[in-house]
Amino acid sequence: MTDSIKEATLTKSDLEELLRPKFGESITVDDFSTTFLTEPGDNYGSTMLAVEVILGPNKEKLPLVAKLLPPNEMSRQLFQCHITVRKEIDIYTLVSPEFSRIQRENGVPLDKVLDVFPECYGARATRELDIGQPADEGSAILLENLKISGYENGDRIIGLDLKHSELVMKKLARFHATAIAIKIKKPQVFKQTVLKTCKYVKGTIGSLEKEQEFYGGMLKVLKAFPVFNKHINKISAAIEEDIADRFNDSIPQPREPFASIVHNDFWTNNMMFQYKSKDHKNPIGFKIVDYQVTFYGSPLFDLIFFLFTSTKLGIVSEHFERLVKLYYDSLVDCLSLLDCDIRPFSFEKFQEELEDIAPQLLTKNLMMLLPITMDKTKDMKNESSPKVGDLDFSSYSEEYIKKSSQVVTEYVKRGWL
Repeated sequence: MTDSIKEATLTKSDLEELLRPKFGESITVDDFSTTFLTEPGDNYGSTMLAVEVILGPNKEKLPLVAKLLPPNEMSRQLFQCHITVRKEIDIYTLVSPEFSRIQRENGVPLDKVLDVFPECYGARATRELDIGQPADEGSAILLENLKISGYENGDRIIGLDLKHSELVMKKLARFHATAIAIKIKKPQVFKQTVLKTCKYVKGTIGSLEKEQEFYGGMLKVLKAFPVFNKHINKISAAIEEDIADRFNDSIPQPREPFASIVHNDFWTNNMMFQYKSKDHKNPIGFKIVDYQVTFYGSPLFDLIFFLFTSTKLGIVSEHFERLVKLYYDSLVDCLSLLDCDIRPFSFEKFQEELEDIAPQLLTKNLMMLLPITMDKTKDMKNESSPKVGDLDFSSYSEEYIKKSSQVVTEYVKRGWL
């Protein structure tokens, strides 16, 4: 398979077309400049550009982020960009407004309003006449540049400390709960907005043989360490089951009443924290980005994946129960604020769901920790938008072994492995 494809680009006329629905037909772009927004290894599913637009005639500066297709075919296929671009556009144009609307309608206090979506300045799936065809290299999403407002990503290698993790629990719970409230109170709106973005997309590295080779490399690394080796048969069986699932038609079945929109890629690089000045200990704002692979299912998929891949070493072993209870309490509190009957949402049912979902995430946790903990000085051949296929378990870091050890140790302790 060749990787020579038409690269996604952005022109002055593109920007004008994208910005017109927001600013009016008379909008003009006098000039613009672009730079790569993310470091190598920090983004696989798209090309992210920082764009500074000069609007005419008053030379007003507009700092934006442009999200374009990744420049290689492997990543486009893995993330099924022809489908996922439209999913993400619908998040910003359909779901975000409904989240705001239901909170206004129920008089949610200002200090409890959920505001996790970056502002969208324009989006399209194609340069051609849009008749619902698959998204192509002309697709683009223009978002506010959150870094201008003091937002930053956490350190993906080290992970988030307890204070940041507590904030994430509260915001993630409200994200899931708001979608549940729309489902309960406005079922038709839910179907037309939230569910529209939740088409389940299975990503594979390539053929079954390539998938087996990739995970075989992971097992080879894990076998070299006693903490994994004594459980290697169970780990191997879990991986084989996960690979088989990737190549059949099954999809995760939602379990009510907790079923909600699942971000499905909820790790450090897909969330941003706002700070005052240089105080990085006390975040005052929070945003969630990158909604390409959402689906309708258990919110526990996001919760468990985040805790095991994106928190500092030791947070899970020392604070797991407290963080999970904080998430649950925040979810129920949000449902109550949105005038939903919370009686069906018992903690006992929630715990049952956790016990069912957590074992399903072993393979994903172990696999995703490889790029998450990859040394920034070595990752992905210094490409601005690397290929997922370039991931190689021979390049694992010391942090990978430490955090993967924590995953396996906790899974064994909790009876999930």
